[in-house]
Amino acid sequence: MTPEASNGGRLRLDSVTKRYGDQVVLDQVSLDVKPGEFLTLLGPSGSGKTTTLNLIAGFLQGDGGRIELDGRDLSNVPAHSRDIGVVFQQYALFPHLTAAQNVGFPLDVRKVKGEEKKTRVQAALDLVRLGDYGDRLPGQLSGGQQQRIALARAFVFQPRLLLMDEPLGALDKKLREVLQIEITKICRELGVTVIYVTHDQEEALVMSDRIAIYNSGRIEQIGSAEDLYERPASLFVADFVGESNVIAGTLDGRDALKCPAGTLWLPPGGPARADQSDAPAAIVLRPERARIAHASRPLPDGVNATTGTLSELVYLGLARKCIVTTDHGTELVVRSDVKEQFEDDLRPGDPVSVWWHPHDSVVVPAPAVG
Repeated sequence: MTPEASNGGRLRLDSVTKRYGDQVVLDQVSLDVKPGEFLTLLGPSGSGKTTTLNLIAGFLQGDGGRIELDGRDLSNVPAHSRDIGVVFQQYALFPHLTAAQNVGFPLDVRKVKGEEKKTRVQAALDLVRLGDYGDRLPGQLSGGQQQRIALARAFVFQPRLLLMDEPLGALDKKLREVLQIEITKICRELGVTVIYVTHDQEEALVMSDRIAIYNSGRIEQIGSAEDLYERPASLFVADFVGESNVIAGTLDGRDALKCPAGTLWLPPGGPARADQSDAPAAIVLRPERARIAHASRPLPDGVNATTGTLSELVYLGLARKCIVTTDHGTELVVRSDVKEQFEDDLRPGDPVSVWWHPHDSVVVPAPAVG
């Protein structure tokens, strides 16, 4: 989502730190967000996402580092003077004001009046597809409509940066999916820079240009959805983004991994250094990249394979999910498109082989086995 002409600001965080007593909740976080970019902060609860957002907004004071918007140091700028739009999970609409009055409130604060105010409020309502709802009170609007009013209020004063903290968290799944597309479309039209906080990985994958994965107050990895899914840099990222099979062991040079399943070939390139033999590592294999066959069937040359028992076979509509308990006691998941050829005679309890091409996996550092 990169608009042709961006109206967004450039946001930089340089080694930003936040402590509560002896506890470090944000540990030297650095970000460089391009104008007009939609960046999502993704991670489990307590990982530092909302703390980062609150520091950018000015609701919290940091204990180190620097935050800049378009080169302007925000360290000593109060929240109300930063000209940053904010949308919370709880929309915080004034119940006694109409939708139009709620949207116009930031303009009142900035002394924008008369025809200019009326024009800008109507344009904001039109942008969120609620142009005819301006005279309704929040109690007369659905949850999704209230969320759109909160969004219109956040950008009616034309901020260069928009912060959103779990804005869809209170909505049902179907409405969330609709509004994910609506929000990205609106932000694209505005060209505004967006920092979006969520713990929902699917939401992040759908909406973002880039995603920063948070873990225990640090950014574990930052990149596009494809980067994070196809090339996770750690076991945490591989486990948090999508479903993964993890096979742990120790490196045998740059080409192989020694593990309870035997010796498995690594993807081309292997680890960065050739002198890492016996270092703990793991192969990450996405379920849709794995294949399953009856144990009696011959397998293609040059593939990795392990044997086990088919524990469960689940029909998911568009896919089949096979759960295999391997002979060395771990579980592997295989997911295949229903249109793909499948051995119809496979049943739970059958001996099977799970196999894959080495280039369909990723090798990452891992704790020592045992």
